[in-house]
Amino acid sequence: MDTFFDNLQNLGCGLISGFILFQSAIVAPTIFQTLPENQAGPFLRSLFPKLFKLCATLMGLNALIAIYFGDLVPIFGFIMGILLMIFCLLLVPKINTARDQRNESAFKRLHLTTVLSTVIVLLMNLWFSLF
Repeated sequence: MDTFFDNLQNLGCGLISGFILFQSAIVAPTIFQTLPENQAGPFLRSLFPKLFKLCATLMGLNALIAIYFGDLVPIFGFIMGILLMIFCLLLVPKINTARDQRNESAFKRLHLTTVLSTVIVLLMNLWFSLF
């Protein structure tokens, strides 16, 4: 693969990994520690869909590069990541409804699903940026 495009893919993977880590490890906990729940909730409800869209878009660009160069493993990996981020995006309204209706079991199950999906995307992007 051309060095420029290889570096571009690594940059995309690094950005995705950084965004996920920053949002999950720094932004969300800080918001919950500093804002009352009635303000933190709406803020995070606005923020996480943007993260999912941004990650899906960057993985889409990486997938296009992989398709152009015929790299099968990254193609499937990035497409899987795109689908996971779209899945997370589609779960957001269901998570919000479960929280609003105080259905804790549904909320925990759906939230855990998005967390695990996001961790998979994080690990895939770390792996692709290293190898």
